[in-house]
Amino acid sequence: MKYNINFTYTDIKIIFNREHIIEALEQAELNMHKIMLNDKVINSINDQAESIKEKSEKNYNEQVDEYMNRILGLPSQMSLSKFFRLNDVYIYAQNELAELLLRLKY
Repeated sequence: MKYNINFTYTDIKIIFNREHIIEALEQAELNMHKIMLNDKVINSINDQAESIKEKSEKNYNEQVDEYMNRILGLPSQMSLSKFFRLNDVYIYAQNELAELLLRLKY
């Protein structure tokens, strides 16, 4: 015998009693509620980021329109650069931060 194995077992029976099953079900339900709450928080954060981006875009457009109505001719890029607008990376970055910092790991 190469590994000095004298016996092998082919069957293992696992028996759960009612108390173990109830405890496991309670824990599973608790974990499910944690996951659902975590998803709601992350979705809310992501929705808020989209809302902030939309408001920023609207505010930017209003400021540029107002500026365009006050000047004669075409504006220079330098004059338009004084108006702030969140770029498209903002939403992606917020979503990634929410996943990294808020997502519960099991």
